[in-house]
Amino acid sequence: MLTMELKQLIKESRSGNKEAFCLIIRMFHPKVRHYVAMQCYYEDFIDDITQEVFMQAYMSLHNYDASRPFEGWLKGIIRNITNTHLRKHITESKLRQDAVSNMIREKLSAEEPHGEHTADERIHALKECMQGLPEKFKEIIHMRYTLEMTAIEIAERLKKTADAIRMGLMRIRESLEECILKKRKKEKIV
Repeated sequence: MLTMELKQLIKESRSGNKEAFCLIIRMFHPKVRHYVAMQCYYEDFIDDITQEVFMQAYMSLHNYDASRPFEGWLKGIIRNITNTHLRKHITESKLRQDAVSNMIREKLSAEEPHGEHTADERIHALKECMQGLPEKFKEIIHMRYTLEMTAIEIAERLKKTADAIRMGLMRIRESLEECILKKRKKEKIV
């Protein structure tokens, strides 16, 4: 049930009174931010999504059915915007991850212009480099590439954020790439 004050603020906001809508924001900001934080595990996105929720609510206020709870209507907007942000972030993250993997492959290919190293030699170098990794990195590599777990699944298992796992994987790949290149240069000298 809407309070008389909220009904009046909604009516005035629909008529274009931005100050009335600012009062609605003040009323609901803590709850909206809390709901966003519950759905979004990326701390950096919480304030942006909260702001976007209120912008969408203002633009869609004419669609709000006053016979329904206002907070429930806001929760629907929160769910839609949060899901859109998460899908976009995951897609961008996957593209970055694929780009890094491709760069590693290209660099390794460029290092051997005449096929000097066989696939077996490259695998051997990779295995040697992996042996030098700390155990926690080996575990992450095993979960990602052997068990084919997603960053989100790994994060849940290790009680970390998915972003931390993605960043860790990127650093591990960079470290392995550097190690392999060093081994190849060393082998060429010997």
